[in-house]
Amino acid sequence: MANTSIKAIAEANPTIYAYITPNDVSKKGWVKIGETKRSATERISEQTRTADIEYELLWAHDARRDGGEYFKDTAFHWYLVQSGVERGKFHGTGRPSEWFYFGEGEE
Repeated sequence: MANTSIKAIAEANPTIYAYITPNDVSKKGWVKIGETKRSATERISEQTRTADIEYELLWAHDARRDGGEYFKDTAFHWYLVQSGVERGKFHGTGRPSEWFYFGEGEE
């Protein structure tokens, strides 16, 4: 029998994160809320690095309910909209984005 090697794959737990871009006046009061199976800082860097945009990570948490089951960022987005939080739209298409307006106070 041939030697069989099985490589273990690290478990990827979904993370929900939120960040702001404090030096972008067009995003004043807006918070980006997304999901990743990697570290939040790694994912945010992918989104901001090439455009040379500074960001401030507000929080990152396991995307897990109290009962242990995972949820998607889209479920959290839905909750925010149902709670009256304004959701941004992409300029070109008008489709909903992952940016939410919480006001121009302290994010």
